[in-house]
Amino acid sequence: MKNIKNLILFLICSVSVNTFAQDYKQYSVLSSKVEYFLSENNTDSAIIIYNQIFSTFGKLFPFDNLDAAKAFASKKDTVMTLRIISDMIKYDFKLDEILEDKTNDSIFEFAKKSKLWENLKSVKSEIDFPTFAKINAWIEVDQFIRNRNEDACKYKYMAEIDSINTINVMELINEQGYPGFKTLGYNQDIIILIMHSTTNTSTKHYWESFFKPLLYSEALKGNISFSDYAIVLDRYNYAMNGFQTYGTFRTISDYVPIENIKEVDIRRAELGLSKLSIDAKIKKLQLPEKY
Repeated sequence: MKNIKNLILFLICSVSVNTFAQDYKQYSVLSSKVEYFLSENNTDSAIIIYNQIFSTFGKLFPFDNLDAAKAFASKKDTVMTLRIISDMIKYDFKLDEILEDKTNDSIFEFAKKSKLWENLKSVKSEIDFPTFAKINAWIEVDQFIRNRNEDACKYKYMAEIDSINTINVMELINEQGYPGFKTLGYNQDIIILIMHSTTNTSTKHYWESFFKPLLYSEALKGNISFSDYAIVLDRYNYAMNGFQTYGTFRTISDYVPIENIKEVDIRRAELGLSKLSIDAKIKKLQLPEKY
């Protein structure tokens, strides 16, 4: 009887994870269209797609939707602006700072006029601040050493810091599980720490044995985005083999080499990423010659 119950629970969990993965991929395609239309200043088309997202899923996945909020605010759509910003507050404790930044004129002015402030007071952040603070401290050291002037010791220190941070992150995950969106909100700096571990000679072996299966599993659960998974994988593959897999690794003007580039859009679609040509247009990058 116990085995039957376990089987039923396993099947329910499998269906739930697979359903989420399918929903996320569909959402990613739609949100890429929103990003594209906004980059083209086509606010009306962006709003149509955004409404489609809400009607399909009834919620937002936890990503930064500030540009969409601006689009709705510019159209004086109180309900949608409020809905997006409320969703953002749950996953971004810095949202009040964003709203108070007067460079975001469309939201700032609209929020004041529509008394948005009062409506947002009851929305609570879901960020785990102690965990956030711990990871933020590791990131500050990580970035401090990378931003220092070139000298003989810089890369030696970088390697040492990366090794320490890799162990810190692994211990944190082993103790309390992966700190995804519900723990850290939009600020997924932990991905940077993991990414730096993949190119460190003394810690890169942890990628295949620990981080790669972990990140893919967490993406299926919705704790991180598949794009973050792809970003770390691409940097690891490029460091090890000279080629990336999904086309997320870019210089200022173009993409670093992509393996089997004729099939890159197939691979990107499997993770819910938009076509490379759309990504290039949004990011204003040069497409690879053999694409």
